[in-house]
Amino acid sequence: MYIRNSRITPLIVATVFLSFSTFCVAGNLPPKGLFVEVKHKKSKDMTVGNTARPGDVAIKQEYDAAVTANSEKALALFIARHPNSKWTADAQKRLIKVQGK
Repeated sequence: MYIRNSRITPLIVATVFLSFSTFCVAGNLPPKGLFVEVKHKKSKDMTVGNTARPGDVAIKQEYDAAVTANSEKALALFIARHPNSKWTADAQKRLIKVQGK
């Protein structure tokens, strides 16, 4: 939000600051409904927020992306990043097919 009248802007900023600061002094909380309250529901497995994916799931998703791209670069990158995964052999076969085209 941009206000063109520079004499009004400091007045608005001061008003907002003073209004907010009076709620925060000595543990006073703002009245309900003044600010949006965000409550997170816990999932059934009790994980909250963005958690890391299990290793096999992440590798499988990268493999699927490389197969979907069906390019030499994508398959070679997958093989380089995951030389010991269970999908590496299939990726190597697909890479040979792509290189033969």
